[in-house]
Amino acid sequence: MLEIFSGTSYSDLGKRICQDLGIKPGFFQRKEYSNSCFELIFQENLYGKIVFLIQTSLAESHKLHEQIWELLQMVNFCRSCGAKEIIAIMPYVSYSRSDKIHTKGMVINAELLVKLLEAAGITGFMRIDFHSSEFVKFFSSKVYHLSALDLLVQALKKNNLDDSFILPADKGVLEKSPILGKKLCLEVGRVEK
Repeated sequence: MLEIFSGTSYSDLGKRICQDLGIKPGFFQRKEYSNSCFELIFQENLYGKIVFLIQTSLAESHKLHEQIWELLQMVNFCRSCGAKEIIAIMPYVSYSRSDKIHTKGMVINAELLVKLLEAAGITGFMRIDFHSSEFVKFFSSKVYHLSALDLLVQALKKNNLDDSFILPADKGVLEKSPILGKKLCLEVGRVEK
């Protein structure tokens, strides 16, 4: 049996996915306290079920860490209920770019985030278009990689692309840029930081 829960970062996505699949979305209550803490309260029995948890980590400083903490609580609850599989779906992961040491004394936060998710109990992780292959290496659980490249191509083809070219912003997208260029029949440049 399958259950899908959406965190507060993107509840509409979860509702649309459940609607497309013809299933009822999972539900939890979020209880806020005066000390800025919160807890999630679930009603479902998740024993033996495959559970998908949808939560993103938007680059909004006042929400980012709250969204991650909410996901960790969701995962931990599913594990404590005996869910068969717990797959976290994060369309965007803010800390995935912190995948290597750039400055002496720096912490690799992508690795820390993965350790927290796995300690909480994920058995799988799903993300759209990983920034780099380094982030994936931190996982010991199964990783599912989805790509939005074809959707991006469809959206871009609706525009006039005459006199356009592709200029990747950094090494993280450098290897994907020629694929996009080929699909759009555009030349690809390169920038050195």
